[in-house]
Amino acid sequence: MESDTVVLQRKIIGVLMRAARERAHHTVQEVAQRLGVTPARVRQYERGTREVALPELEILAHYLQTPFSFFFDKDAAVAQEPPQPPTDAEMRTRRALIGIKLKQARLAEAKSKEECAQVIGRKPAT
Repeated sequence: MESDTVVLQRKIIGVLMRAARERAHHTVQEVAQRLGVTPARVRQYERGTREVALPELEILAHYLQTPFSFFFDKDAAVAQEPPQPPTDAEMRTRRALIGIKLKQARLAEAKSKEECAQVIGRKPAT
Protein backbone atom coordinates (compact mmCIF):
# COMPACT_ATOMS: atom_id res chain seq x y z
CA MET A 1 0.00 0.00 0.00
CA GLU A 2 1.29 3.43 -0.96
CA SER A 3 1.87 6.07 1.65
CA ASP A 4 -0.21 9.24 1.60
CA THR A 5 2.95 11.23 0.88
CA VAL A 6 3.71 9.25 -2.29
CA VAL A 7 0.13 9.58 -3.53
CA LEU A 8 0.09 13.30 -2.80
CA GLN A 9 3.41 13.87 -4.55
CA ARG A 10 2.17 11.96 -7.63
CA LYS A 11 -0.98 14.12 -7.71
CA ILE A 12 1.03 17.33 -7.35
CA ILE A 13 3.31 16.32 -10.23
CA GLY A 14 0.20 15.52 -12.29
CA VAL A 15 -1.28 18.96 -11.63
CA LEU A 16 2.03 20.59 -12.54
CA MET A 17 2.26 18.50 -15.72
CA ARG A 18 -1.17 19.67 -16.82
CA ALA A 19 -0.40 23.29 -15.96
CA ALA A 20 2.84 23.17 -17.97
CA ARG A 21 1.08 21.48 -20.90
CA GLU A 22 -1.72 24.04 -20.98
CA ARG A 23 0.69 26.95 -20.62
CA ALA A 24 2.62 25.58 -23.63
CA HIS A 25 -0.66 25.22 -25.56
CA HIS A 26 -0.26 21.49 -26.24
CA THR A 27 -3.01 18.88 -26.28
CA VAL A 28 -3.01 15.59 -24.40
CA GLN A 29 -2.69 13.85 -27.78
CA GLU A 30 0.44 15.85 -28.69
CA VAL A 31 2.07 15.06 -25.35
CA ALA A 32 1.15 11.37 -25.66
CA GLN A 33 2.68 11.19 -29.11
CA ARG A 34 5.89 12.85 -27.90
CA LEU A 35 6.15 10.45 -24.94
CA GLY A 36 5.18 7.40 -27.00
CA VAL A 37 2.22 6.56 -24.76
CA THR A 38 -1.55 6.69 -25.14
CA PRO A 39 -3.57 9.83 -24.40
CA ALA A 40 -5.31 7.83 -21.64
CA ARG A 41 -1.96 7.32 -19.91
CA VAL A 42 -1.16 11.04 -20.09
CA ARG A 43 -4.54 11.76 -18.48
CA GLN A 44 -3.68 9.24 -15.74
CA TYR A 45 -0.38 11.04 -15.17
CA GLU A 46 -2.15 14.39 -14.95
CA ARG A 47 -4.78 13.05 -12.52
CA GLY A 48 -2.05 11.46 -10.43
CA THR A 49 -3.51 7.97 -10.71
CA ARG A 50 -0.37 6.66 -12.40
CA GLU A 51 3.25 7.51 -11.68
CA VAL A 52 5.23 9.08 -14.52
CA ALA A 53 8.76 7.77 -15.02
CA LEU A 54 11.59 10.26 -14.57
CA PRO A 55 12.84 9.84 -18.18
CA GLU A 56 9.31 10.61 -19.44
CA LEU A 57 9.10 13.63 -17.17
CA GLU A 58 12.45 14.84 -18.48
CA ILE A 59 11.27 14.48 -22.10
CA LEU A 60 8.06 16.29 -21.20
CA ALA A 61 9.92 19.15 -19.53
CA HIS A 62 12.07 19.61 -22.62
CA TYR A 63 9.05 19.40 -24.97
CA LEU A 64 7.06 21.92 -22.92
CA GLN A 65 10.11 24.17 -22.50
CA THR A 66 9.74 23.97 -18.74
CA PRO A 67 12.62 23.48 -16.30
CA PHE A 68 12.74 19.92 -15.00
CA SER A 69 12.94 21.34 -11.47
CA PHE A 70 9.46 22.88 -11.96
CA PHE A 71 7.92 19.48 -11.19
CA PHE A 72 9.78 19.13 -7.88
CA ASP A 73 10.06 22.71 -6.65
CA LYS A 74 8.02 23.13 -3.50
CA ASP A 75 7.40 26.75 -4.47
CA ALA A 76 6.24 26.00 -8.04
CA ALA A 77 3.38 28.28 -8.92
CA VAL A 78 0.61 26.76 -11.02
CA ALA A 79 -1.58 29.83 -11.25
CA GLN A 80 -0.48 32.73 -13.33
CA GLU A 81 -1.68 36.28 -13.08
CA PRO A 82 -4.90 36.66 -15.04
CA PRO A 83 -4.37 38.73 -18.16
CA GLN A 84 -5.39 42.35 -17.84
CA PRO A 85 -7.93 43.68 -20.32
CA PRO A 86 -6.40 45.89 -22.98
CA THR A 87 -6.36 49.61 -22.34
CA ASP A 88 -8.29 52.05 -24.52
CA ALA A 89 -5.07 53.09 -26.23
CA GLU A 90 -4.21 49.46 -27.00
CA MET A 91 -7.69 48.90 -28.43
CA ARG A 92 -7.40 51.99 -30.66
CA THR A 93 -4.01 50.76 -31.90
CA ARG A 94 -5.38 47.27 -32.60
CA ARG A 95 -8.34 48.69 -34.53
CA ALA A 96 -6.02 50.92 -36.57
CA LEU A 97 -3.77 47.97 -37.43
CA ILE A 98 -6.76 45.84 -38.43
CA GLY A 99 -8.04 48.69 -40.60
CA ILE A 100 -4.68 49.01 -42.34
CA LYS A 101 -4.48 45.26 -42.98
CA LEU A 102 -8.03 45.16 -44.33
CA LYS A 103 -7.31 48.08 -46.66
CA GLN A 104 -4.11 46.42 -47.90
CA ALA A 105 -5.95 43.16 -48.58
CA ARG A 106 -8.78 45.00 -50.35
CA LEU A 107 -6.37 46.96 -52.54
CA ALA A 108 -4.33 43.83 -53.31
CA GLU A 109 -7.50 42.25 -54.68
CA ALA A 110 -8.46 45.45 -56.54
CA LYS A 111 -11.83 45.63 -54.79
CA SER A 112 -13.75 48.75 -53.93
CA LYS A 113 -15.13 49.54 -50.47
CA GLU A 114 -18.62 49.11 -51.92
CA GLU A 115 -17.88 45.62 -53.28
CA CYS A 116 -16.45 44.46 -49.96
CA ALA A 117 -19.29 46.01 -47.97
CA GLN A 118 -21.88 44.23 -50.11
CA VAL A 119 -20.17 40.85 -49.59
CA ILE A 120 -20.10 41.15 -45.80
CA GLY A 121 -23.48 42.88 -45.47
CA ARG A 122 -22.18 46.17 -44.07
CA LYS A 123 -22.11 49.81 -45.10
CA PRO A 124 -19.05 50.97 -47.10
CA ALA A 125 -18.10 53.37 -44.28
CA THR A 126 -17.85 50.45 -41.87
